[in-house]
Amino acid sequence: MQIQAVQLPGRDLGALQAFYRDVLGLTTERSGTRLSVQVGRSRLEFREGEVAGGAHLAFDIPTNQVAEAQHWLEERTALLAEEGQTCFFSEGWNASMVYLLDPEGNVLELIARHTRDNASAAAFGPECLLSISEVGLPVQDVPAATTTLGRALGLTPYLGGSETFQPVGDHHGLLILVREGRPWFPTDTAARLLPTDIQLQAPVPGTLELPGTPYRLTSSPAG
Repeated sequence: MQIQAVQLPGRDLGALQAFYRDVLGLTTERSGTRLSVQVGRSRLEFREGEVAGGAHLAFDIPTNQVAEAQHWLEERTALLAEEGQTCFFSEGWNASMVYLLDPEGNVLELIARHTRDNASAAAFGPECLLSISEVGLPVQDVPAATTTLGRALGLTPYLGGSETFQPVGDHHGLLILVREGRPWFPTDTAARLLPTDIQLQAPVPGTLELPGTPYRLTSSPAG
């Protein structure tokens, strides 16, 4: 699965543009009530809305550059920490991660997936943010949402899950289903439902408005 575009609400598009353009160095374009941010192969869009903040997004980086990413970010903004630690490793996912917040409290993750063959010898910079590889989707019933996404778009569970947490997709792109109210690691920010539109490549093409949520997913076939 590949995530092509994600649209979220944003309260202060000026502050968001300054962050993604001036801090992360990404290409942005603002038009009226919309802000577009190019993240490698993916596009992140914000549209003005009263309810915003608290989303979770992950950006893929080269598998060998988590230390470089950590240093690069520390020169520009504060990293999120847990018990003094700012770089994390998941043995189950075989991945290394660092986290930060954007101006509206969206939890951003830079993740080096060691299952990917995407090592780079280039100096770390904005071009090393390769794509949006995860989008958090809080729901009231994680197993039911998992079943619906499987039937409608052909998405399958990724590794292990639980009644409150289940990624679906693959290591190219994941939708992170969590029970509403569960905090996004490594914060105490409770996951909440936000109007979210996602364009992706999935096994089954089509459009799904996930029941009981403000989520709209549009799938096109790979290739």
